[in-house]
Amino acid sequence: TEHEITNRANKLASKVIEMYHLDNFEVLVEQTNQNQRFYTLNDKDDLKSTRPTSFIFMGDKFYVKSYKQMTKTVLENLYRLDDDILHKLAEENFSAFGTRCAVTYDVNKLRSFQEIHESGIYVETNLSTPYQLLLIEKILQEYGLEDEEFIIDVIDTVEEEI
Repeated sequence: TEHEITNRANKLASKVIEMYHLDNFEVLVEQTNQNQRFYTLNDKDDLKSTRPTSFIFMGDKFYVKSYKQMTKTVLENLYRLDDDILHKLAEENFSAFGTRCAVTYDVNKLRSFQEIHESGIYVETNLSTPYQLLLIEKILQEYGLEDEEFIIDVIDTVEEEI
């Protein structure tokens, strides 16, 4: 069926993206999905059981397969915008949610991590959806950017499993 073919194509595309470490790529054919919804960071509590398909940040659209990839992509773009701010946050062992460190130079402070632009700055990746979004929101605040600069396009993960 068309649904099975689409799912298989998406799985293969995900493997290629992971295998070749592609963070940002251009989608040449967009599949329209009537179940897609758009949210801002103010709606983070409504995003449980969803998966991002893309997001718009400062006018640019990025295609992603997970919140983890989205967080890394946002931080890499912020790093290009002004790396001094992320270095300051890493130096302070930045936490967006109390005591748990989220951005640091010390990987021992993190449970699971990804490096941002081979900078020695690491971000926690073992976070639930609301905490991934809270982290993005708090870092945008550190950059003096408005939440409205960030729009997320999501689909329900429950529907994908059918």
